[in-house]
Amino acid sequence: MENLTLSAGPLCIQNAKYWERKIKMLKHTEIFDRSYAYCNLQYGDPALLSCIIEQVTELANTKDWGLIEKYLDTDNDPLFLRNRALLVAHCASQKGFDKSTIENMLDSDSLLNKYANSLSKLFLRIVQQTKDYDYLVQQILNYEDFLFYEMRLTPERKQIACKIYDLRGIDFFLIHYTEGQTTAHNDDALWNSANLIIDFLNESGRQEEAIRVSEELKNRKERFKDIIAEYSTIDSELISETLENMRLAGERFWVDYLSSDVWRKIDESSRRELVDAFVTEIMLKKGVLRGWSQVILSLCKVLEREIADILFTKWIELIQKAVFNIPSGASKKVVKRIKSREITFGTLKSCSEPPVHPPTLGQLVFVSKFWSDDIMNQCTDLFATINEKAEPFCKNYALKVQELSQFLEDKHPFDEESPSFVDLRNASAHPGHEDDFTWSEHIPWLKESLGKPPKEVLRLVAELKG
Repeated sequence: MENLTLSAGPLCIQNAKYWERKIKMLKHTEIFDRSYAYCNLQYGDPALLSCIIEQVTELANTKDWGLIEKYLDTDNDPLFLRNRALLVAHCASQKGFDKSTIENMLDSDSLLNKYANSLSKLFLRIVQQTKDYDYLVQQILNYEDFLFYEMRLTPERKQIACKIYDLRGIDFFLIHYTEGQTTAHNDDALWNSANLIIDFLNESGRQEEAIRVSEELKNRKERFKDIIAEYSTIDSELISETLENMRLAGERFWVDYLSSDVWRKIDESSRRELVDAFVTEIMLKKGVLRGWSQVILSLCKVLEREIADILFTKWIELIQKAVFNIPSGASKKVVKRIKSREITFGTLKSCSEPPVHPPTLGQLVFVSKFWSDDIMNQCTDLFATINEKAEPFCKNYALKVQELSQFLEDKHPFDEESPSFVDLRNASAHPGHEDDFTWSEHIPWLKESLGKPPKEVLRLVAELKG
């Protein structure tokens, strides 16, 4: 399907006929059926947009983070957090839909205004909870111009933008390459989101902060010139092309670092994340960005995704059918030891239930620890069955999982810090832990663990993939 990334500001109403023609060129079932099904509506029902706004509002106001995370982990985005203009154009083209309810973004009762209010609150809620979905919020705010078209239209939404700035700093609104999206990398728009924050701070009466951010951005623009000089092939090259050159350099680095065989076997999202980490690290070293924990988070998410693939995703059907029974006659001491195994087994079962969501890195550490465990094998035949099925395509599969388990429990001592992979993963993902570790000192250890002897974790993962 054609990739459509666009902004949902007032212009989308003026361009509704254009997008109506686009929609006719695409398969409706691939785009909108998921949303009508999510809202329990018949295709073409004019109540779709109202229903979506109601659902987004419910997510924005819920205290149950699990409900939000469950939605964010779905693959098809039925509430159209992204590509909002496509949704609005579709609704406006349906018979029975009252276009007057969306045309004026400044009308507090308009559907678009209500939609923007709910989305703004939802994004703040996400940013307050975790950094795991920063890439998604950044894409919508910066690349899809939600900050420019929607958030700047009301004082309340500007305040939300300022709160996001307070939580993440100006880095959040600067250069980030998200899941292959390049629409914000044209030269004129490169710094626009960050400059909007200056305007919002001034309007909030935070003039001193606005001046500080303004000076900071000037300084970072100057530092960015060093990157252009290093990665541009010609003096007149565009910044966007320089960024593409950096990504190319990043890909070459990781292919050489890991080997072409390992690079080929890891997930495409992991490859993008590794290249993102390379580019971000350059930005940090040059002083354009400041948040070193972002590199740690990217590397840890690669580790988490790849281990989940070999210990969970490949075996979902077996996990769904597996059962856990405490052996009759087990002593109290053994039953006590069984409990931790039962929790791990229960985690796998829960993650395998629709919508399927892979275990976290911390949970996967326990899965690998109990993979060839005698007590676990007395309660379930799940892992023995997996090992038997895996052996033809990966010799000594169980032993390699044990080797992986030992690596995952390693710690990296530095000064008075001694974090494990899980410690770094959790601290880098949760707001308020920015000062927990000296992030830049742990990056070399993480990279070496992924790709250099004696660990070469991603090589081991590639072998387990077979």
